[in-house]
Amino acid sequence: MVSSSPDANNGIILLDQVKNNTSGRVETADATSALKETLLSTNRFSLVPDSKLIEGRQALGLQGDDSLISRSKAIGLARYLGAKYIIYASANGNPGMPEIMIQLLQAQTGEILWTGTGNVQR
Repeated sequence: MVSSSPDANNGIILLDQVKNNTSGRVETADATSALKETLLSTNRFSLVPDSKLIEGRQALGLQGDDSLISRSKAIGLARYLGAKYIIYASANGNPGMPEIMIQLLQAQTGEILWTGTGNVQR
């Protein structure tokens, strides 16, 4: 994603949490942490701090357990917080072996700059 999106450089990025679209329980917190660590290790992005994310969610009336079900909610939150990009990620399929889908979106337009899928490795 990082190397295939040369225009997505040095921007503030919103990554809230990986959404669970499977029919069962999936530990999305670990996937979210791994994505955050990977993004920070590239030194190309700054993440919206968790404290600002919580404040923004409260200001927009998004419940703590609301996993930003729609892209429009994610875009609204990103715009409110001044993020340039959004990572929208979801776990799909079988909860025992989910596939993760990740998209990089531009916050102002909602344009998908990059998309990718792959099996979750545990």
